[in-house]
Amino acid sequence: MEIAAALAFFVPLAVALMVMAKRQGQRVDAAWLEVADKLDGSYTPERAAWVLAGDPRRIVATVGGRRVVVDHFDTGSGKNRQTHTRITTEATTAPDSRLTVTEAGLFSGLARAVGFQDVAIGDVAFDEKYIIKSDHPGWATLWLNEAVRRKIRRLKDFKLQIENGEAILVRENLIEHAAELLSAVKVSLVFADSRAAVLKAWKPLAKKYDGRLARVAPDFARLAAQHAGAKVTVETCEVRGEGVTRVRAELAGGRAPRFDVVQNEEDAGSDLARIEGLDLGEYSAFGSNPGKVEQAFDERTVALLFRVSPVLVSGGDSEVELQMAGAVVDVTRCEAAVELGVGLAVGMGRGIYR
Repeated sequence: MEIAAALAFFVPLAVALMVMAKRQGQRVDAAWLEVADKLDGSYTPERAAWVLAGDPRRIVATVGGRRVVVDHFDTGSGKNRQTHTRITTEATTAPDSRLTVTEAGLFSGLARAVGFQDVAIGDVAFDEKYIIKSDHPGWATLWLNEAVRRKIRRLKDFKLQIENGEAILVRENLIEHAAELLSAVKVSLVFADSRAAVLKAWKPLAKKYDGRLARVAPDFARLAAQHAGAKVTVETCEVRGEGVTRVRAELAGGRAPRFDVVQNEEDAGSDLARIEGLDLGEYSAFGSNPGKVEQAFDERTVALLFRVSPVLVSGGDSEVELQMAGAVVDVTRCEAAVELGVGLAVGMGRGIYR
């Protein structure tokens, strides 16, 4: 009698749970199929197995010439079993580049204290919220430009990784809704080709200055142009192990004395004299010929300096050079940097430094 009563209770409950699981699976299948259609890809439903692990749901698509695979996997077992959604995208970076980004968790303070976080981007809010690791810190600061960071901030409960030429996004739990899954795919695509965000941001500059954009090996971007008689180059690169956006303006004529304009006096050349008569706010100027350097910083170039800030400005021989930390995708700031570099270069070419 007791067995019959137990069966009367548990059998309907088991059936109800199976029906609920089936309906949930159908909803997830419909959502993943919708995403596959939007990506013009293919979708393979989950194939369950009673004994061995079955095959997960899987979306395969080619987006912008890159292969994208969306699937899921489980970790743990029993009550500790956890499903994760995974998005794998071909990365445009060099195969030996490695980078991970995870949300700061309970032990992140300890991790930072003992040196587990080996990369600081320079974005205080981002550095506090995320743990960033890379075997190539300078490259990592360029890869995680502001456009990429904006995308990453939209994610929750995730891990991003670049390794062996692949960008992998892992999200805790199975993503069940089409809009959320499509958004995660878009983040993965941007993370997999960070340089594309830089080139896209610089398109207005290329148009304004009739310049040429290019991808530069291994992972850098470059804009080459002519403006007001000066040859201009805007590029992402590494300088002494630091990832920077560098603007170079080649002198239209003559030679410049060596000079540095810095926020930290230790960054100036030790053989350069401090220029006391030049008021640049939080910046200090040093030069081999102070009088001539003062003439180059008129009201316009000083205003541009403050618009570009923070920046390191230096000059000498045949060019003026500006360095800004990271990969700058703020087109207004980049334009101001170009105008500042060219303004100084053209002034030198007119004989100020001859």
